[in-house]
Amino acid sequence: MSKGTLKKIVQNYYETMWDGRDIAKVSSFYHKNAVLFGNLGIREGVEEIADAKQTWFNKLYKLKTELHSLLEDGDDVLMHWRVTATKIGKVPEIPIKGKELLIMGADRFTFRGHKVDYQWSFLRFCALEDDPEAGYSI
Repeated sequence: MSKGTLKKIVQNYYETMWDGRDIAKVSSFYHKNAVLFGNLGIREGVEEIADAKQTWFNKLYKLKTELHSLLEDGDDVLMHWRVTATKIGKVPEIPIKGKELLIMGADRFTFRGHKVDYQWSFLRFCALEDDPEAGYSI
């Protein structure tokens, strides 16, 4: 596999799955028994991972992903990103009272071939409006 291939796979996935809201991309990105570790819990298997992402799609709209850096080393890709979104109703996993969100994070993907075996995801939620009651504001 040529250098940079895995970075391109990650970039394409985020542009089509998150911004394009294409949940079908999950099964082409992760191995069947992949594991996603994150500060919102552990998801085991492609079906659990897809269900978790679908829940986000049901509760967030106007998702816009910005990839700030992608680093590839062997079978690993490290990514720093931010997402802006509008929250629909109450989302227990998101400890922010405001409607407009900024989600910042970093992920590490470990690939086997062209698919992800393991992902570590770390998120921080911020409210975009300047309201002390809305949670973390920026």
